Amino acid sequence: MDDGWWLWRPQMFGGRHYMVAYYSHAQQWEMTEPLKQMVRPSSQKDPAHPKSGHLVEYFQSASLFVSDDVLHWKKVSDIAVDDNDETGIGFRDDGRALVVSRVDASPDYAIAYVADPPYQKWQRFVLDEAIDQPAVLHHQGHWIIGGRYLDTETWNTPNRFDPENKMEGRIGTRLWFFDDQSGKLTEGTTLPSWGDCGQPALVPMDSGGLLVAYYSCSEMVDVNRTVGGGPFPGKYSKSSIYVARIVIGK
Repeated sequence: MDDGWWLWRPQMFGGRHYMVAYYSHAQQWEMTEPLKQMVRPSSQKDPAHPKSGHLVEYFQSASLFVSDDVLHWKKVSDIAVDDNDETGIGFRDDGRALVVSRVDASPDYAIAYVADPPYQKWQRFVLDEAIDQPAVLHHQGHWIIGGRYLDTETWNTPNRFDPENKMEGRIGTRLWFFDDQSGKLTEGTTLPSWGDCGQPALVPMDSGGLLVAYYSCSEMVDVNRTVGGGPFPGKYSKSSIYVARIVIGK
């Protein structure tokens, strides 16, 4: 792979290793076509997502790579130029792939992409919730997405001049079901967590249930916010690792 690619959560399918990597076009010294697609003029602010552009923008695109030995990777296709970050991928038994991406430029939504082999054409779904650090698994006939949610009703835009309150808002680790035909996202369950939390790992169980490992600082923070409170006011609090067993209803 060329320099500059960020690697994220490789997965195995069909005896091969797959990975969605992202690349920051802001590292270049020219206005490339991907940058033109991601840089929104102030006169074209998205009315559906009024907070878009208020967070740090990395101007990243996402691409799918494949490897037979984990050491040498070959690009399969370009997926999107949506300022993608923390992109998770999962596979259905028939080879269909689901990619879910955090969007750095906005706290309002994540984006899902669906493709069938040979993964050259990706269908794009803008989701109605933000999902950070998404993990993706097809299990018991369902697409399951795990990640950190942001309650946009209470989420405050980061403010470097008010560090103790700069990231207030309700946050937690959650599981959703996803319909790859309609793009509908359905809330499944919210795990005991708050503050700085997430990074779930989804492990299917032979019983049909699910094991979910994740981190949370909820034991150290006295209110549900990422920074502040507890014994470390104005700072990220120490986290613990948790494992939850989930029973999936029919």
